[in-house]
Amino acid sequence: SDRSAVDRQLDAAHAFEKTHSWFRIVSSPEEARAAIALGKLAVVLSVEVSHFLGDGPWMAELNRLYQQDVRTFQIAVQLNNRFAGVAIHHPIFRVIAWYLDFKARGHWYQLIKPWKFGFDRDSDGKNRQGLTPEGKALVNEMMARGIPIDLAHLSEKTVHDIQEITTAN
Repeated sequence: SDRSAVDRQLDAAHAFEKTHSWFRIVSSPEEARAAIALGKLAVVLSVEVSHFLGDGPWMAELNRLYQQDVRTFQIAVQLNNRFAGVAIHHPIFRVIAWYLDFKARGHWYQLIKPWKFGFDRDSDGKNRQGLTPEGKALVNEMMARGIPIDLAHLSEKTVHDIQEITTAN
């Protein structure tokens, strides 16, 4: 699962820090400046996986990652998730999205209308999905904690939704 892979990588980063004096995991701009002033490499931990907050209560998982010094992450990466829509950048992800969508809500007799599944695309082929209500709550929580909002991989609609929230705040 994404969680176990992320945990292994975070554990490895923290273990690396303990054995390499030049490497410093930082969780604030002040810590970064202090590490750099000491001649160390200031490292900001980031998570980039499609399903990083799981299916359960996302606030608990966000808190857990934050306690492990994660200070930035991607809201969505390759596939739409419960928070946001993604930019469609490779045909293989159209296939995967179609399969997952059909598996979740399709029936064999609907195969005669295959366009009903996968990414909901506009006439230019762009993903129509933006932030979901949970995504809007997540963005607000990120802003409250001072977590940078990484816009990479997100659909244009998602980026526009984030811009509206950040501009309003």
